[in-house]
Amino acid sequence: MKKIFLYFALLLATALFAQKNINEAQILKEQEYQKELIAKEEEKKEKIAKHKQELQALEEKITKKDSVWMKSYASYITSLEIRESLGEIKEKIKLLESKGKKSLSESDELVSLVAKEKILASQIEKLKKKDSAPFSNILTPPNIDEVPSITNPMDIFAGISFVKTAEQGFSDYNLKKKELGEIVSLLKAQMQIYTELQDLNETSYKDAAMLKHSQLESFASAYDTMSVTADVYEKRLDVIEVNINKDIEYQIVKLAKIGVIVFVIFVIFFLLKLFIKKYITDNERFYMANKIITFLNVTIVILILFFSYIENVSYLVTILGFASAGIAIAMKDWFMSILGWLVIVIGGS
Repeated sequence: MKKIFLYFALLLATALFAQKNINEAQILKEQEYQKELIAKEEEKKEKIAKHKQELQALEEKITKKDSVWMKSYASYITSLEIRESLGEIKEKIKLLESKGKKSLSESDELVSLVAKEKILASQIEKLKKKDSAPFSNILTPPNIDEVPSITNPMDIFAGISFVKTAEQGFSDYNLKKKELGEIVSLLKAQMQIYTELQDLNETSYKDAAMLKHSQLESFASAYDTMSVTADVYEKRLDVIEVNINKDIEYQIVKLAKIGVIVFVIFVIFFLLKLFIKKYITDNERFYMANKIITFLNVTIVILILFFSYIENVSYLVTILGFASAGIAIAMKDWFMSILGWLVIVIGGS
């Protein structure tokens, strides 16, 4: 009996010791689990704090740009808010006006709401170009003026100036596109951070994430539209530039041919003058022959220029002016002789 009691006591002690060990192990395990939870919570807080800093840094980059895109979007959001407020005010006015007998406070409120309605309506009128869609004015590429028609050498400068102006406008448009692309990249980075915050079960940023997602969609859509527009605009400029360069090349070649012809004519008449100088010894006859050759030379050159550019009627007066000047220079002595004769005849001197 005594042995049985000792055996039972030994078993009980062993069980109690084992239970104690189990309890201690559970306590240790629970402590380790709590430590892991605390460590995870600390790690989560560190990640959230890091994401907050990253969001703030990205937002500062976006706002520091002070770009026309952000201002346009801000005006668009403002116009939507004003329109929403105006709708609420109209509902309140309608509700107050539907009441038959109004208290003094209700009458004052109605007057105040009507005044607010007029103010908001005036603000919407100022922003009406921006409340239909954001960036509508900025997305429009610069207008291409009427392409100049290059029909003479003087138009070459107009063509070159037109190409430079169009290229400068396209370059400015591409700079706006590049700036918009940078903003889209920053917004995408912010959305990535908001996604990571949601993965951390941080629900306090849910509304901000939705607003940022809406903003990103607006900017991304504008960037896609601008990319397509820029491609079409660039191809159109390429076609215009090719046509202008062809016209300029044609006019330069034409001018070079005319220059060669005029040079040959001057050489021929110069040789002709040398010929008559050699074989005409009488000074008076040589003088008359020289004047006739000069007159024919200038006349032929003028006729060549005249018929080369006769298609452009607007330059007809200019060509005739040059022709008159050339004739006057070539026949200067004849005109002076006629003038002298008139003085002698009329004046009697």
